Amino acid sequence: MSVTVHVCVRSGRTNLAAALRLVRTDVFTSAHGARSGVARVIVAMTTTPSLNETETVQEAQLLRRAGVAIIGVGIGDTVSHSELDGVVSYPAARNAFYVDDYSQLTNYVNDVVSSQCNSAQQQCFL
Repeated sequence: MSVTVHVCVRSGRTNLAAALRLVRTDVFTSAHGARSGVARVIVAMTTTPSLNETETVQEAQLLRRAGVAIIGVGIGDTVSHSELDGVVSYPAARNAFYVDDYSQLTNYVNDVVSSQCNSAQQQCFL
């Protein structure tokens, strides 16, 4: 099962902490189809620093403790590398990706899928 949650912000900073909280409390629940033994992976994409880096990293820690693997994609030159590296699953070098703009995302699809498969500790066929 695949679920996509979009949290869009028109301008300014993002509330990535709220998005991560939503995923933890509402998306990966049995009421929405989450099952034991099934990988739980999210790809968080951001273009700006969040409203509160400390809160964002804390929410990410709670999500990871709940067994969710987090892959991060930072787009553009205003992304906070320290924040995104603090959000993604360990090791950040394998789970955080940075691109200059949206047009470069297609160059990283295989890397993100490979990272996701490794995080989920399952065999994937690309």
